[in-house]
Amino acid sequence: MKAFLGCISKLSRRPAVMAFMNEGVKLVLPESSACEYIKDLEKSGTKILVCGTCTTHFDITNKIAVGTISNMFEIMEMITGADNTLIF
Repeated sequence: MKAFLGCISKLSRRPAVMAFMNEGVKLVLPESSACEYIKDLEKSGTKILVCGTCTTHFDITNKIAVGTISNMFEIMEMITGADNTLIF
């Protein structure tokens, strides 16, 4: 996953939205080896949405290092309205 996100962060056309759900929310933790790539994507304009229900389930809500805690309604609105979206 780290290599995949690293490649995405180097693309000239990056995703408009990336949604992190289920176990994917662990990728936005500071100890995740992919976290820096996700931060780079956010800095370049990619909207990073993190499922709040999922972070609550894993008890990591206060630990996320990048992105915005969101809900399924907002995630669905964003990913259905964006030109290019990735879901993790």
